[in-house]
Amino acid sequence: LQDYTVGRDGGQVRRSNRVLNFLDIRTEARAFTQIVGMRSLSWSLIDGSTPVPVDVGLVSPGSFELLGVRAALGRLFTAEEEQRGLDGGVVVISHALWQRQFGGRPDVVGRTVRVEDHTPTVVGVLPAGFRFPYDVEAWMPERVDPRIEASLAVFARLAPEASPAQAQAELDAIAVRAEAVRPVVNRGVRFAMTPIRESLVGANAR
Repeated sequence: LQDYTVGRDGGQVRRSNRVLNFLDIRTEARAFTQIVGMRSLSWSLIDGSTPVPVDVGLVSPGSFELLGVRAALGRLFTAEEEQRGLDGGVVVISHALWQRQFGGRPDVVGRTVRVEDHTPTVVGVLPAGFRFPYDVEAWMPERVDPRIEASLAVFARLAPEASPAQAQAELDAIAVRAEAVRPVVNRGVRFAMTPIRESLVGANAR
């Protein structure tokens, strides 16, 4: 799901979904079975003494379930860990990071590392080639806090009984309400649906 404003030439100017808009959609939308938010940060991972720059994806509960991915080694987050967010103390890493930083050793599962100011335990490794979204190589759960000043990538799964037109009408109504409640940041903002392959394949093509 992408939010945008309409430029003076009539074209759409894309923006990133703000946290409060994401929470509005997640709370009010009924045309989707799952709605998740993600953001990525460039953090340092330390295993031993040498910091390694890593793009870390902070993902809301249900993200891996929506994407239909399973761990190649170990496991993904439990529901309790997802609800605890960064306090859950867990991280899942990419296959490439596992090979590059940990030598592909299976005992990486259960290992405690330092990621920025956090000391999570590695609980799983994802399949080779999975770097969603974009170039993320480590994932940690995050509770989406309305007090956070951040932008999110938002992904949703359309309910079987809902048509794209119905979902778009629902998003339009939510956008109107969001503009009325928060007119300064949401003036002219609307939400649009983009197929996930279309929104990501360009960034992942390399």
